[in-house]
Amino acid sequence: ALRKPGTRFAWGEAESHRFRLAPEESVTYTASDLSVNAGERFQVYVLARGRNFRSEEVISKVLP
Repeated sequence: ALRKPGTRFAWGEAESHRFRLAPEESVTYTASDLSVNAGERFQVYVLARGRNFRSEEVISKVLP
């Protein structure tokens, strides 16, 4: 998601399809068509979740 810094408000978000990963395996996911209002500062927000591990949130630094 692209979201307003310090809030849960998101201008745009995407959800991947479900997939399986083996231990220590990685995946690359690309999202497109996400946008923010002109001049707004934003953060990239990623939430990874699954059945066999705790959810993990990653939030970027504030971008111009």
